[in-house]
Amino acid sequence: MKKKISVLLATLVLTLAMGTSAMAAVSPYIVAPEIVELEKGNMNNAEYDTLFKVFGNWLAADGRYWMSSVWDGTDKAVQQNNAALNIVKTYAGITGWERADVIAFMNVGAKNVTAEMWKAGVQVSLMDVPAVGYEKYVVLHVKSDGALEVIPNKVEGGRIIGTFHSLSPVIVIGLKGNFGTNTPANGTTTGTNAGTTAPKTGEQNMAVVYVLAAACLMGALVYVNRKKVTL
Repeated sequence: MKKKISVLLATLVLTLAMGTSAMAAVSPYIVAPEIVELEKGNMNNAEYDTLFKVFGNWLAADGRYWMSSVWDGTDKAVQQNNAALNIVKTYAGITGWERADVIAFMNVGAKNVTAEMWKAGVQVSLMDVPAVGYEKYVVLHVKSDGALEVIPNKVEGGRIIGTFHSLSPVIVIGLKGNFGTNTPANGTTTGTNAGTTAPKTGEQNMAVVYVLAAACLMGALVYVNRKKVTL
């Protein structure tokens, strides 16, 4: 009996150790961001040039600040909506939406982030989910060389969260399938990824570990029985 129990325990420990290591390898780090208003003075020339070129429709008259937009039916709103739809199509390959609001311009930073953490990916909580009922969010990041990249994002705990490998200017665009109203009747966000809570990475990985552990234990039992270990 002792020999059989030893085999089973060894199998379980090995499985959990492997699963825990795998979970640590794929889970992005979570950092507390430092978010300030996006302005010309807190970016380099390459970042500014990209923002000026791509988001010129949202640039303030003084050329220093970018202003978010929410659909209100005016001629300017029509122009900005068409420009935003073209941006998500060009840079994110996303089409089929009717309304696109550029809801945030921000300069995001974080302290004490190591090269290892950047390589794995750093989760940053960017902003609260607006009570407009957006059905999808597009997060764009202007890298230090001026390149514009799409950031994977999710909604969790009422916050929009992105996974970054570097930080600097960030833009958030909210998409809707129709113009509708700016505030849903029930006062909550609606849609496919607005106001919903995505499963946490750790919870998903632990579920996989438990399944693997159970499978290995069953395999060990079969092995022990076939070998006819002496009780």
